[in-house]
Amino acid sequence: MKTMSRSFLLITLGASATLTLGCGSSGPSNPTDGGPTLKCPEPAETTDDNTISDFEDGKARILQFGNRNGGWYPYNDIADAEFSPDPSCMETPMVNRCATEAPDATTIPGGRCGSTYAFRFFGSGCKGYAGVGTDLAAPLLPDGGTDPSAAICADGGIPGVAHKTPYDLTAYKAISFWGRMGDTAVPKGQQIQFKVPMLVDTKVEDGGDCDKSLVKCSASYGRFLAFTQNWKEYTINLDPNDKANGISQEAWGKTFTWDPTNVTSIQFQAGGGATYDVWIDDIRLIAR
Repeated sequence: MKTMSRSFLLITLGASATLTLGCGSSGPSNPTDGGPTLKCPEPAETTDDNTISDFEDGKARILQFGNRNGGWYPYNDIADAEFSPDPSCMETPMVNRCATEAPDATTIPGGRCGSTYAFRFFGSGCKGYAGVGTDLAAPLLPDGGTDPSAAICADGGIPGVAHKTPYDLTAYKAISFWGRMGDTAVPKGQQIQFKVPMLVDTKVEDGGDCDKSLVKCSASYGRFLAFTQNWKEYTINLDPNDKANGISQEAWGKTFTWDPTNVTSIQFQAGGGATYDVWIDDIRLIAR
């Protein structure tokens, strides 16, 4: 599946893969917060330098640790020539390539293991795909992030985007996160694609180095994950040689060698034809 990606300039700071369920007390008994069988990690998870996003300030943005910076953005197939026009494709949050701030996070009814907010994207009618992503090293605004007019369109026109900056993941062996399908999803269980695009496979118009007039771009490394309506913790190894729990490149496009120094983003993508309702939370890097 092809994706649309872009940089997001922050204005303020603020399996399938292995399923890792820690031990601890049972969560509240409702499907939104995981149901009665959810076991919370002990000791409780805390935000640290390896946390990419925990959404606890109510915004879907990157925590500025380890020289990381960015905000989460929605994308879908509406602007993709392969599927366009696709007027029935609906996604919340709405796609806005000129957004000046990160989308809002969503309150988790009843909470989840001490977490009160997650990032939710939902919708229906998309022929090809719909998802959310974030750059890991979006450049800071020239004035330090205090000018709300210095948004994504200001650096390259409408809807041009700045050339992406890769983030070096060499020091990390895996990425973990919590995920689930929401109550409006049809079907209730779906395959959600976790992706780690690189500069070399990202299209030029999306801030990458891949010329779509020469090759099929956007065939990223990643993994398909079985999401259900219960919260689960997923751990994806950043190793293409790990066939059980690692990443692999999509087979339909140009082949690129995995390079952890060339990663620009992380994305979560729902497939076409479904009514999707995806929740993600507590996204972390796992050091070697």
